[in-house]
Amino acid sequence: MIYIKKLLLILLFIPLIVCAQDTENYYGYSDLTIDYDFGTTVTMSGSGSLDYLKASLNLFPKESGRQEILSLNPSSNPNSKITEGDFIEYYWTEFSSNYEIGLASRVKTSNIIYKIEGIQFPIQDLDPELEEYTLPGETIDINDDIINQAQEIVAGETDLYSAVFKLADWTKKHIDYDLNTLTAKAALPSSWVLENGEGVCDEITSLFISFSRSVGIPARFVSGSAYTNVDHAFGNHGWAEVYFPGYGWVPYDVTFGEFGWLNPAHVDLFRSFDSSDAAIKYSWLGNGIDVNLGELSVEANVLSEGDIIEPVFDLNLDVLVDEVAPGSYVPFMVTVDNPYNKFTYDGVRISKVPSDVDELFKPVLLRPGLESNLFWIVRVPDNKPSGYIYTSTIESVDIFGSVSSDTFRFADDQGYKFISEEEAMEMISKLEEQEDKSYSDVLSLDCDPSKSYYYDFETVYVTCDVKNTGAGGINGLNICFKDDCKSISLSVDQSEEIDFEIIPNSSNLVFSAKNGDIELYSFVKISLLDEPDLSFSDISYPKKVDYDEEFVVKFTLSSKAKVDNLKLKLGSSKSFDIDKNEETVNIEASVVGKYFLTNKLIFKFDYDDEYGNSHSLEELKPIAVDNIPWYGKIIRGFKLILEKGKEVYYSL
Repeated sequence: MIYIKKLLLILLFIPLIVCAQDTENYYGYSDLTIDYDFGTTVTMSGSGSLDYLKASLNLFPKESGRQEILSLNPSSNPNSKITEGDFIEYYWTEFSSNYEIGLASRVKTSNIIYKIEGIQFPIQDLDPELEEYTLPGETIDINDDIINQAQEIVAGETDLYSAVFKLADWTKKHIDYDLNTLTAKAALPSSWVLENGEGVCDEITSLFISFSRSVGIPARFVSGSAYTNVDHAFGNHGWAEVYFPGYGWVPYDVTFGEFGWLNPAHVDLFRSFDSSDAAIKYSWLGNGIDVNLGELSVEANVLSEGDIIEPVFDLNLDVLVDEVAPGSYVPFMVTVDNPYNKFTYDGVRISKVPSDVDELFKPVLLRPGLESNLFWIVRVPDNKPSGYIYTSTIESVDIFGSVSSDTFRFADDQGYKFISEEEAMEMISKLEEQEDKSYSDVLSLDCDPSKSYYYDFETVYVTCDVKNTGAGGINGLNICFKDDCKSISLSVDQSEEIDFEIIPNSSNLVFSAKNGDIELYSFVKISLLDEPDLSFSDISYPKKVDYDEEFVVKFTLSSKAKVDNLKLKLGSSKSFDIDKNEETVNIEASVVGKYFLTNKLIFKFDYDDEYGNSHSLEELKPIAVDNIPWYGKIIRGFKLILEKGKEVYYSL
């Protein structure tokens, strides 16, 4: 008998059209337990014979530093010989019209904060075993355009962590996530993605890996599954891992903006040199039969969550212009403080804002022991009724649950300045330019004010701690605030404190340390007040009451500075004293509906600052008062006449 031998090799990669999209649902958990199941089929037809059918599965959960395999159970129907190793092999020698390949697994993924020591870039003396991961692949290709762009991105960078962050950040900002027909059907090479500026998760990741490899940084592709906010389920996804000498492989999900960190709703399945490497390979030997391969079926579900992680980084949101005209563009800044003496990552999301902003979520590079700043611009509403002063809140939250907020005011009749978009961008551009020069390998500059807030008539006292962190002496170093400079020299490991007395005209203070070789900046944000800036929030009360009904008004009262002799009057009720010894206090006040006949819940605060100057704050909220007797209606008429033209503050 003569056999016609046929060998069929088919590469099946995770379907590209279902790339997961970012979600923050599981960011704050210490770990997740996830069930991951996989299945596919092979069908055969014809009257011939089969010697064997073999399926080699690469796409299954692997043990790693962030992922523990709790169970791994491959299955098949009809029964096959199953061999487990670097891949799972299913082997049949009997003909069947239908073969089922399955895998049931359970994994525990951990929320790891990767903290990396400073490592010289370009990398020196790379382990020869890792050189493979600096070479081009079929899809992760490297051409002159990729090399030139990567070199431009990392030009002048001397630290590896910073260089990788810049490559990831450029890729996310300049490559659009686009599920168009062309990119959905097949993975396109990195050179195409760079030229066209679009791709899906695997292509965005491939370009980032191409960038990294082109400048000598080892990187590899990870196929997996990640939770998606498209349909609130796990979806196929691809990300990267980058090798840091002396530390190991660190994950980078450029599509999600997770640079050197991975949220725990990621299941690692298959690490490969190229994104086109096979997830499952088939081979068969037989005669007179037809083979059809089924689709890959994947299902993953979170079985349980670990503990909620306590906030890791201190967050501080500052609005850079506190009072503006309607329609203005208000720049604001979020500062993240790194408590570790190593490089690491955080991500910040704007959770409350009066109108849309570009990029609600931004990743941030955290340098050892330093603060890092992120900047946004928000447009102020211009369609509010005139004659009022409006207060608006902006709030930010990071991936580990730290929250910070700040407020600003806008009005059309208070002489507040109009800030154009160009002016707002210029403010941010200057700060970003100096931000790029806020870290040095040989010098640290840390400036702090003597207290947290100042009034605009006070002198601000700032102390700058300057330390030589390099291996040689530093001479002729000028420590300056504007034109006020002190010249010092520092020997190795020497530090010195420099004091400044400042009459400020801005709440943003910039200090510099310069000589012919060094240019370093330190940023100080002070609360510069003309009054204690009393405000209240989290207001709770019934929106509809009867004339004689007694009810409770609850709210949170806060101020940026100390206040004394604080009194509150609600509507026409008697005023009462509030003892405010803390920055924030919770208040409950019992009142009656007849105090608010004009359907306005008016809050009237009178108070003194710490210098004895008197201040007041008046704001209102809507309330409906029903069942008013005839004499109450007469009183209401007089009150409406008296209130006409009165200045009132509204909170948004």
